[in-house]
Amino acid sequence: MAFSDFHTISEVQQKYRIHYKESNFLSLHDLQPPETFVNDFKFYQTNLDIYASEASRSELIISPLLREVYKNHFTRYSFWIQKKLHYDADLTGTPDYMFSEKSELGKTVLEKPIVICC
Repeated sequence: MAFSDFHTISEVQQKYRIHYKESNFLSLHDLQPPETFVNDFKFYQTNLDIYASEASRSELIISPLLREVYKNHFTRYSFWIQKKLHYDADLTGTPDYMFSEKSELGKTVLEKPIVICC
């Protein structure tokens, strides 16, 4: 079953007995994005229809933003783009983006995901 076959988060929670919990797992501080990041975003916003498609939003807004955030947390977490995830016969798929715990085995090993964006 693909991720998209589930209609709500609560369906996944119930099927896999996942407990919902809110917490701050990242320390948030005053982040100033690099000037190049801000300039690129302004350029795309002015000159491209960044909301024309899911692909344009993903390439021009979401991915650059998540990569920039990741730069501040790479020692503790791993960032994945289009990494296939297989839990069991019922839950498999390829999320657009995913953050996981960092593996002691290196950057090619996916550990427990903590944030999945589809």
